Amino acid sequence: ALSFNPAEPGIMDRPPRRRNEQLVDSWMLARYLVTGTYVGVATVSGYIWWMCSNPAGPMMTFTQLRDNMACPKTAKFANGFGCEVFNDKRPGTLALSVLVTIEMFNALNAVTEVKSLISMAPWHNPWLILACMGSVLTHFVILYVPVLAKIFQVCPLDGHDWMLVMAFSLPVLLLDEVLKFFGRQRFARMKVTAQKQE
Repeated sequence: ALSFNPAEPGIMDRPPRRRNEQLVDSWMLARYLVTGTYVGVATVSGYIWWMCSNPAGPMMTFTQLRDNMACPKTAKFANGFGCEVFNDKRPGTLALSVLVTIEMFNALNAVTEVKSLISMAPWHNPWLILACMGSVLTHFVILYVPVLAKIFQVCPLDGHDWMLVMAFSLPVLLLDEVLKFFGRQRFARMKVTAQKQE
């Protein structure tokens, strides 16, 4: 669906690529690394938060979570949880849902390389909107149809869980807006340099 993105406004104002320029330059690589790092941290943090900080969860320490393979049978965590909590599907489902949601936001971010989502909204590419809706719908079906939930080893999430998913996922939009701002500054400098060389 991303291949149907419209041409980015002002793309002809940018200096042309050099013949020997790499397809993924240092700036694009840096953007991928920053965004990818956030995706990984947010996904793992969703799992850790449910285990260690969620008032409805076991409220264990990070050390106890890290040493889960050595959990003594007599261990008791908050809210009556014992070692069986490490087999609970909810934290893993939460982490998976954070990953799916972040990637949908990343897809919407990809409508334009440097323009803000405010100036070039995702609905300029209706195919992308449909693809994202289809992906989210598929995820919901897997979570809420019991047979599929059992096959995929996930469980339904409640409203509180979804609020947590959004809290971990939405910042990727802000992160990408900041990166796009610096990208616009970079292209402006490149344009000035190219004009000086002419």
